[in-house]
Amino acid sequence: MATVNKQAIAAAFGRAAAHYEQHADLQRQSADVLL
Repeated sequence: MATVNKQAIAAAFGRAAAHYEQHADLQRQSADVLL
């Protein structure tokens, strides 16, 4: 079984989280069109 590097996962999530908000508007617009 592979070992999990929790610090690396947390760091990667922290880096990615900064970009989530910039795509939130596109996601809302897409949902409005699809729903």
